[in-house]
Amino acid sequence: MTERTLFPDDPPGNLPHNRTATSRQAAALAKPFACRQLSRVLAFSVERGDDGATDEECQLATGISGDSQRPRRQWLVKHGYLHQSKNMRMTTKGRAAVVWVWSGKVLPTAAATNTAAAEQPREVSHHA
Repeated sequence: MTERTLFPDDPPGNLPHNRTATSRQAAALAKPFACRQLSRVLAFSVERGDDGATDEECQLATGISGDSQRPRRQWLVKHGYLHQSKNMRMTTKGRAAVVWVWSGKVLPTAAATNTAAAEQPREVSHHA
């Protein structure tokens, strides 16, 4: 089984699905939303600063459901954008929840990605 990923540059480049045609189609249609959701989760975390946020706080503030928000937060943690703090806060149901804090790392912009790609040295083929 391949690793579940979020972005096209993260092999294999697809959101998770259960291998049925409808699930594959839903995953393909969700990809643009997932990228926007990831940006919103990170932006909220940046706004929170050192106070950080629990998953529930992020869900309530962004309007993103838990089933969508948690995978975006997990991706941000895995790639170094967020980290688990030593703090816990109570949820609305009175349970302790981890507080996630922004690491200071920022997502690359499309312009920065295109510039970096343009600056990469290219091999010149001498074959006809």
